Amino acid sequence: YTGDTSPGGYTNHGTGASSGSGESNIEITPPSCESFNFTSKKGANWQEAAVKNINFKIVLLTPPNHIQITQVISFPQATSFGMPINYNKGNGVITSGVAATVSARILQFAMDETVAKFGKTETSELTVRLYFQDKLIKEYQEYTNGGKVNFNSTSNIPATQYKTNLLSSGNCD
Repeated sequence: YTGDTSPGGYTNHGTGASSGSGESNIEITPPSCESFNFTSKKGANWQEAAVKNINFKIVLLTPPNHIQITQVISFPQATSFGMPINYNKGNGVITSGVAATVSARILQFAMDETVAKFGKTETSELTVRLYFQDKLIKEYQEYTNGGKVNFNSTSNIPATQYKTNLLSSGNCD
């Protein structure tokens, strides 16, 4: 973690993602950092947030005649996001607000990448879902320097409702 809450790879320019070319593009409404309520674990260098009803839309094509269907990829169960509070290598303390802002931006990046890869293709909803989960887990771990995403959370932290913003993920710092 670099301390910058608007990393180049995760900056939203208010345009959302569009799936390929054509008339039926769907823009992803950016996840709001207000979706994440990070809580620190007592006695541990760890903070977590749980978010329910994460979702995004993608246009998929049906075989064999390529009819476009808008598919909602939805995760109604609580998904937990966790990262260290304090990084020992000089980066200091990550506040819950910074953690929320960074989490929303990584979530949007994973959504954008998924739509860019599978939008307007003959791909199953399951393939899209699994790719998105894998992408989010990997990006989150890499960008937060060891953070974790769990789609089958057993955490006892109360889950917050997934929210979106019109133009950007917001700034909860």
